[in-house]
Amino acid sequence: MTLRVGAGSPRRSRRAHGDGGAALVEFAIIAPLLFALILGLFSGGIALGHKNSMTSAVREGARFGATLDHDADWADKVIARVVALAPTDLDANQVCVKLVNAPNTDVEASACADPELADAEPGVESVPNDDCAVLVWAQRKDKLEVVFFSRPLTLNAASISDYERDCS
Repeated sequence: MTLRVGAGSPRRSRRAHGDGGAALVEFAIIAPLLFALILGLFSGGIALGHKNSMTSAVREGARFGATLDHDADWADKVIARVVALAPTDLDANQVCVKLVNAPNTDVEASACADPELADAEPGVESVPNDDCAVLVWAQRKDKLEVVFFSRPLTLNAASISDYERDCS
C-alpha cells in the first residue's frame, strides 16, 4: 500500500486566502465615492424638481395674469396664483410680477417684495410694439448637497405673456 501525502486534503493556494481582505479594502476605497455620487444624484434631482415646479407655476401665473382685468390688486392675484401652484417651492417674497406697455416698458402694475429679485427682470424684446405684456419671474435659493461639499444654487424661472386686454 502506497501512502500519498495530501491526497485526501484539498490544496489551497496562498492567493486564495487573501482575496477576502482585498475585496474589503477595495470596497472601503470605492464606497465613499459611490455614496457621494448617489447623494449628489438625489440632491440634483430634487433641485431639478424644484426648478420644474417653479417654471410651470411662473408660466401659468403669466397666463393667468394675461386674462385678468387690470385693477388695484391685479399683481397680488397673480402672485397668489403662482404661489398656489408651487406651494412648497415658492412663497410670495420670491415672486415678482409686472404689467408693461412695450416698447418703452411703461409700468402699468407691478409687485416685487425683494429688491434684489426686481433687478433680475426678464427682457421684453420679444413683445411687439404697442402691446402690453405680463412679466412673471421667481428666484429661489437651494443647495446641492454631496458628502464632501455643499454648493449653493440659485434657481430662476421667468415667463412673458401678451396681455389680452387694454392695459391703459
